[in-house]
Amino acid sequence: MQDKELNTAFHLIQHIMQYMIIFTFLVFVHSLHSAAVPSSTVDNVPNQFLPFYLQEVHLINSIHSPSLAGQQLNQAYLDLLPVDRLLYTYYVNANLSVEGIEPLGGWESPTSDIRGVFLAFYLQASAKAYLAYNNTQQLSKAQYLVEQLYRVQKLLNESGFLAAWPSEHLRKLERLEKVWAPIYCYEKLLRGLSDMYTLTGLTLAGQMVHDMLNYLYTWMIHCMNTYPTSHWHAMIFSTLDYEYGGISEFLYEQYGLTSDQRFFWMAQQFDDGQFLGALALNMDFLTGVHANSHVP
Repeated sequence: MQDKELNTAFHLIQHIMQYMIIFTFLVFVHSLHSAAVPSSTVDNVPNQFLPFYLQEVHLINSIHSPSLAGQQLNQAYLDLLPVDRLLYTYYVNANLSVEGIEPLGGWESPTSDIRGVFLAFYLQASAKAYLAYNNTQQLSKAQYLVEQLYRVQKLLNESGFLAAWPSEHLRKLERLEKVWAPIYCYEKLLRGLSDMYTLTGLTLAGQMVHDMLNYLYTWMIHCMNTYPTSHWHAMIFSTLDYEYGGISEFLYEQYGLTSDQRFFWMAQQFDDGQFLGALALNMDFLTGVHANSHVP
């Protein structure tokens, strides 16, 4: 098959897979709203897979499983982390005082390109901890973090942009300069705030997600109007450093929840046609492929 024909097949398969993802997600969302109490038998069809909620699962102390001990250890770790240290790099980005606050180290250090992403994971964990065992203390900490992030978002005053690093990182991405994973980090914060909204009902987090997505959409439109498609592909797919992660899945989910066509279009721009097309053709080339660049 010629390269042109192969690329055409890849793009066709890509679009088919996109609609399959949306359809599957919409069916799942519908089942969440329509299924009252999951059971193992529905309409006399046994062993049907059905969604369940974290609130419906309660771990017990058992000599046969360390799950409860693991849950308690996770919670102890969440309790251990001080909120001011989690917020340090966000405060710095908004020129807020960090006097007396010790920054975190490693990938969260103030000089790391991916600083601030740990707080995003912390929000996801907090929202699920609240659902799993009604940990209201953990919820209060997470709500405080969201309120402080909202404060940072307003101080940055960049049409909804929010991160622990400057928006200049996206400009570096446009120029194909060395920068580590700004899209990945942006998506993780979107996901953390979205979980705080959808799982705990914190409307402030939902508004922040809305504003962050508006910023991302405006930036993407700017890129599409400024550069050829080949340049966008180089920005997103050319190097592991750019590492876009689960942004496509998140945007498809937002489309499924809101029917906003912008999110569907945005998600398409992060779909790697060659990667998805090869998988659809049952071509196994995953050995050595960087997971964070392709799998949410």
